[in-house]
Order: sequence, then structure tokens, then C-alpha cells
Amino acid sequence: MEEKTKHQSGKEHTTERPELLNGNETFKFNRKELGFNVKDYWRFQFSNLIDNLGFVAEFLIAQALNKDEPDNAMGWTVFDAWYRNKRIEVKATSYWQAWKKSHKISEIRNFSIRKTYIDYQNNKSEKARQNDIYIFCLDKGKTKETANPLNLENWVFYIVPTKVINETFGDQKVLSLKRLKKLEPYNKEITWEKIKIVVDGIIDNLNKVE
Repeated sequence: MEEKTKHQSGKEHTTERPELLNGNETFKFNRKELGFNVKDYWRFQFSNLIDNLGFVAEFLIAQALNKDEPDNAMGWTVFDAWYRNKRIEVKATSYWQAWKKSHKISEIRNFSIRKTYIDYQNNKSEKARQNDIYIFCLDKGKTKETANPLNLENWVFYIVPTKVINETFGDQKVLSLKRLKKLEPYNKEITWEKIKIVVDGIIDNLNKVE
């Protein structure tokens, strides 16, 4: 399935969405079905949710916005979700890291807010943040048990219009959690069930300005 979206420059581009699998599709050899399927692959490769925290965060945002298909499944898409004609970028971090051998919590990794180029038909665009809204996601769990991404009470979200990021941070490439918490009035911790309400409110305000 294809979906046309519009870049901030006004140019349209087409995103081809791959068919979603249900997990029961089997691997084959010489047209013979083998004893393992896509669900086995998912379990094998993606069971470590902490290491795949960015994908988990994108999924949680999609679910909060009632979206059942990804908008960035092609990998190169310059935003993570297309919602009400706005482009949303999702960034995630956590205190706990799966690779940590010690019991000490990790320092929070900074969120990337770097500007990028986009190329439509070999014409480079202006270097910019290719989205309208940022959603910064933090898994607050500080132990292996409490950092389980499946427990949504562990998560908090900060939702910021990209215009505010541009005006406040300019060409800055990263944003620390400490600085984000000082960014009034967008420094309020949002719980998962309130994401859609807050995003809709921000989009309504953006539409009034446009």
C-alpha cells in the first residue's frame, strides 16, 4: 500500500508500506515448509526489548494514536509517524541498559535532535528537522525488573512542537533530559494514555497558526 505525504517544502513523496505479517508465515526450502516461522524469528531476534527500545517506543506511540501500521517501515523515512497530516519523530532512552554488567544505573543518553537533509529525485533539501512534533520517551525503570518496557507505568513522555525545538536549540544536535525538563511548558511528564490528547492539542494549535 502506498501513502503520499508532504514535506515541509511542499513536495509530495510516496511511502510504500510493506504488507504486515501475522507471524505464522513459514520459512521454506525447495517449496517445502520448514518447522519454524516468522514468529519464531521475532522471538529469536527481538525478545530483548531494552536493546530495541526505539522500536518499542515507536510502537507505543502508534498504539496511543490508534495507528495499526508503521509509517517508517522502509527504514529511510525521515519521520516515525504520520498523524493528522503532521510528521512525528519518536526518540527513546532509559536508565537501564541491557549490556550493563554492574547493578549501577546508566547515565541517560541524550536525545538526538540533529538536522538532516532529505533527497527527493536527487534534489537535496535544506538541512532541517524533518518533522512537526517530537515525542521524547523515557523508560524510568532503574533495575532489570522495573525497566521492563512492557510495563507502561514505567514510561513517561515529553511532547514538544518542532518549532519550539528550532527556536530554543537552533543547530544543536542533542538534547539532554535535564535541559528537556526545563523546557516550559513542555517539560510536563505525560503518561501513555494521555499521549493522543496532548498530541491532538498541539496539532490544533499548529493548525491555528498555519
